Amino acid sequence: MSSLQWGYTISNNNHNSINSQQRQVSNNNSAKTTFMEFMQKSPAEKMRAMILKEMNLTEEQIKNLSPEQRKKVEEEILERMKKKLEVSDY
Repeated sequence: MSSLQWGYTISNNNHNSINSQQRQVSNNNSAKTTFMEFMQKSPAEKMRAMILKEMNLTEEQIKNLSPEQRKKVEEEILERMKKKLEVSDY
């Protein structure tokens, strides 16, 4: 391998390594931001978020439901919240 090719290989590997590190830092910042946003929620908001995750739903999806469907989903969320609170009382 010529010194020119060797230099390109080293330079290219360093560039790939830097990009990988930048992506990792970006992912860490994103995870930290998500965590901080979650921790700033009230206990009821946290519980709702966990229930929505269990139901594989997002707030955006709920907003896009018909009024009848949304009412049913909100009732299910409320029931699950009640059950979780009953369990935590003991």
